[in-house]
Amino acid sequence: MFPQLFMPSIMLFLLGVVLRISLRLLYGARGPSSHDAVYLFMRTMSWVMLILPTMVFLIATTHWVSIILFIAVFEAVVELVVARRQAHRESAWRLFVMAVGGGQPLAESLRYHQGRFRGIVGRWYRRLVSDLERGAPLVEAIWANRAALPREAPVYANFIAASRAAPEDAARFSQLEDAAVVDLRQHLFQRLAYITTVGAVTFSVLLFVMIKIVPSYQEIYEDYDLELPLITRSFIGFSESFGLTLGVPFAAVFFVLVVGVGVIGVLYLADIQVLRPLLDYLGFSRHRAHVLRLLAESIDRNMTLQEALSQLNNPRFGYPSPLVRRRIAGTIARIEAGHEWTEALRRSQLVSGADAATLRTAQEVGNLPWAMRMLADRKVRLMTFRWGAIQNVAFAAVILLIGLLIFWYAVAMFFPITQMIWNLT
Repeated sequence: MFPQLFMPSIMLFLLGVVLRISLRLLYGARGPSSHDAVYLFMRTMSWVMLILPTMVFLIATTHWVSIILFIAVFEAVVELVVARRQAHRESAWRLFVMAVGGGQPLAESLRYHQGRFRGIVGRWYRRLVSDLERGAPLVEAIWANRAALPREAPVYANFIAASRAAPEDAARFSQLEDAAVVDLRQHLFQRLAYITTVGAVTFSVLLFVMIKIVPSYQEIYEDYDLELPLITRSFIGFSESFGLTLGVPFAAVFFVLVVGVGVIGVLYLADIQVLRPLLDYLGFSRHRAHVLRLLAESIDRNMTLQEALSQLNNPRFGYPSPLVRRRIAGTIARIEAGHEWTEALRRSQLVSGADAATLRTAQEVGNLPWAMRMLADRKVRLMTFRWGAIQNVAFAAVILLIGLLIFWYAVAMFFPITQMIWNLT
């Protein structure tokens, strides 16, 4: 089987390398246009030719136990690539803000730094520079090449482009993502990867013990006519019931989870963030903070609240999250139906009841933008505190559960050995 897989895998891999080199030589450093379907198809085929034979070759030439190591390495690679890509987008946005704030020629300033970016971000960054050099409007160029910048960049760039004091606004928008949120996300992903790896190893070891070791234990003690300790009998009973009734379903679920995580990881490597709707829902407080900050900027520019909400509800240059835009659309509908604006925000779950009361009071005294920014910062702090506490408690509970399971296994398996040696001596 090995010779039959080796040569086709090598040939397919080399063909993928040649195709990648050909695309780079054909399109050059500038890259293709954003609507080039031929390039997209050839690029996808080249990556399939590179990844598929590599996976087949590795699976065919390694032991099945190594799959656990592959899972851990794959998780680390996905985490590294996604974190690096996000860091590059944040860096590109800061370069944009610095150019606008310093009054420098935007396209020239961005082109000077394009050598710093590689991969997906680098290609879209170069297209952004090319569009700006061709005279495309700033907002249109950023929207067309939004993959080079953070997710919220188009809506903030729209505010900067429409501002009369663009340098000052650009300086305020230099940090789109709060540092506490970034740290929280990194810790969460790292702990999830750790628990996944430890859980996979523990599950594999226990499954092997239940299938191979436990029956041998029973036969040995029957030969010596010895009685097993209670803790060992409980573990054997658990392993027998687990193996007969739950072993196959658990193995099937584990396999499905591994395949699902692998598919999601591949999609994230291709910059297709399939978990974004779920993450938007779980981290909705962060989106609330962005909405409040953007509303504060709109009010500072003497825009009415309905105009500001309509701008945020724009599918192209509005807020990027569909979940948030649905809530904003509901707020607009309630205001048009005659609801008071803070009550409309509360009913759409964009602010809490206490926040609505604070905003009404701030409107009466004339410091509404300041109150909105204060509430936005407070929401971010509360979100990071709550999710930090949740992940700390959940992580400790899962580690404790795994430790208790391993302790049960160790005592159940090794305590009878000491009894048997004592009886024999």
